[in-house]
Amino acid sequence: MRSLPRTSWSSLPDVVASCENTTSNNTNPTIQTTTGTSYNNTNNKKLKVLCLHSFRTSADIVKLQLAMGGWDKHLQDSAEFIAINGIFKATGEPPEDVKSAFPNMGSFQWYDAERNADTGKMEYRGIEESAKFVDEIVQREGIDGLLGFSQGATLIGEMLKRSSSDTADAPEGEEEAMRMKSLRFAVLISGMPSRADEKLREQMRGNNSNSNSIEKTIGASIPTLHVVGQQDRAIPPMLTKLMHKEFGEKAVLVEHEKGHVIPKVFPSNELGEKVKKFFDERLMEKNSNARL
Repeated sequence: MRSLPRTSWSSLPDVVASCENTTSNNTNPTIQTTTGTSYNNTNNKKLKVLCLHSFRTSADIVKLQLAMGGWDKHLQDSAEFIAINGIFKATGEPPEDVKSAFPNMGSFQWYDAERNADTGKMEYRGIEESAKFVDEIVQREGIDGLLGFSQGATLIGEMLKRSSSDTADAPEGEEEAMRMKSLRFAVLISGMPSRADEKLREQMRGNNSNSNSIEKTIGASIPTLHVVGQQDRAIPPMLTKLMHKEFGEKAVLVEHEKGHVIPKVFPSNELGEKVKKFFDERLMEKNSNARL
């Protein structure tokens, strides 16, 4: 298995804490972070990016996926990446392709998506706890941006959506868990809107995802980069594009020809240049603000 470049990753202290049981078959789960390898950062002006892995994978897996795609090397002048494990151990087996590609590399998740038998609605069990955990790391470590793949991207989308809402409108217990006010940007790879969103369900039934009929965007005050896999069978491209539309004028959409993967950005290609441009602009904004 390919080894990760030692010079490209810096460390985040291990965190172990307990939380309440919120996911099915997961009593008193343990919150664990990996020693989050990212850039050995000697330049404090680089962007500090917290990476959230996909469903039933791990920090080690998303680190390897980013390294295989050349993200760490391509963005080494502008960003450092830190990866953490989801706070819940997986409540089931990882997908077969994950087990075969990344054997014995850990299995965690951010929440369970379940349909309420009484109401028929989708519920994300554990999402508030995960959001609070991520927000605590963002504040403590001075994180500039979030990068999420698949379930990690959907979690970020929900956090930004709820942080842009008025506190008075937030469900009880969510007001402080999803404020995310210090972030400068977010990168969402193969993300999708929450399936608990009634508007999304209506749009999917009406198959009008190509329309511009969304009445209200999330209105996030930060730029977001949405990465779509044209051949993605796990998260249909139309859902990632629908999520992009929710974020308004600061949202950038880029596409690649592959499926449900973190795409290659190095050696340099068209996608890589677009990604680099997004990160370079965020770094310029950060350093400009630091001089004010």
